[in-house]
Amino acid sequence: MDDLDRALARLADAPAPAALDGMEARVLARIGTRPVVRQAGLGLGVVTVAALAMGMIGAELPASASPA
Repeated sequence: MDDLDRALARLADAPAPAALDGMEARVLARIGTRPVVRQAGLGLGVVTVAALAMGMIGAELPASASPA
């Protein structure tokens, strides 16, 4: 375990690679250029409401006809 601790300490003391400089800005810029898909959320909402309504209606209906 001491070897691992020494290796991690060396890594922590090493300077960050120059390739990492500005990476966050590049990633956020690419995310900003992607189109936003909102129809999937609306469809999921409609399906959820329909399932809830079916469950509520099904709970109120009798499972079988009871003799009077």
